[in-house]
Amino acid sequence: MTHDVKHGVHTPPTSVLPRPTTIVPMSLADTSPTLDDLVTRPPHPDALASHLGPATTAVYRTLYDRMGRVVSRSELARAAGIADLGPRRCDALMVDIRRIVGAERVVTVRRRGWMLTR
Repeated sequence: MTHDVKHGVHTPPTSVLPRPTTIVPMSLADTSPTLDDLVTRPPHPDALASHLGPATTAVYRTLYDRMGRVVSRSELARAAGIADLGPRRCDALMVDIRRIVGAERVVTVRRRGWMLTR
């Protein structure tokens, strides 16, 4: 602990501060991930299948399989098997994915597509 003389406040050194954590919706509590799993990588698609519809699961699985790589809307729709559902269907499904895995994990790359991050 250090003592801030000016304000009279005791603060722990930064090396002792806890790591930031990801908040998991209560509906996903039955998947029993460890804290390290949540901090280092998004949940596996199989763990979320019961919480997402089939099209959303297919899109998430495609992003998960290509984690760290930008995936275009057309590639995502084709790989997930939803190309016949409409050009903006991926956008709508992305809302559910962001709600479940956290908006910070799904990065939108303007005019290129989406990327799932660790």
